[in-house]
Amino acid sequence: MDLKGLEGLDVTYSMKGTAEVIGRAIDMLSDGLQNGKEPGTAQDLDILKLINHKLLEVDEAFDRPLDAPEIFVRLKKMASVAGQAELESYCTEQVNMIEANALHFKGYTWLFFGDCVNASKYL
Repeated sequence: MDLKGLEGLDVTYSMKGTAEVIGRAIDMLSDGLQNGKEPGTAQDLDILKLINHKLLEVDEAFDRPLDAPEIFVRLKKMASVAGQAELESYCTEQVNMIEANALHFKGYTWLFFGDCVNASKYL
């Protein structure tokens, strides 16, 4: 996959397909950026901007973020190293929401089993 393939990606076609394409785009980034050691090349910055744009397209099209928490976790660190504040902020928000939803789910699970004391710790 190249940059043109990512640019032409229709995010409304498939959430799973979109996640796979974005995952491959992340794999295209330089090793230094992926390891958090270098801010990345000009091409890396272009790819990150395009990924950010596609993630926002998904959010707008489906009124929810991409169903791929691993994407946001991977991108958060790389966006920080590359100085992409907008992407880093978006990824941080999504990671926080994923973690909050997990805690919320635990709380309702405890409540389902009738343990209000443990449920209140999570809710």
